[in-house]
Amino acid sequence: MEVEDIFGNLPTLETERLLLRKVTLHDLEDIYHYGSNEEVSRYVTWDTHHTLSDTKFHFLVLDVD
Repeated sequence: MEVEDIFGNLPTLETERLLLRKVTLHDLEDIYHYGSNEEVSRYVTWDTHHTLSDTKFHFLVLDVD
């Protein structure tokens, strides 16, 4: 199974208090903010992001819009 099979056609879900949507390149700085936290990266499948370029690399691997 490919990443695209899982994440390629995610719907947007919205309620009065919550918006769940597919990640975009506009989210890079926010994702870098938590991806660079060593305490967070202890519990996830990626290495700690040391630069914004690290975060962008993960996006390119996932082929995010």
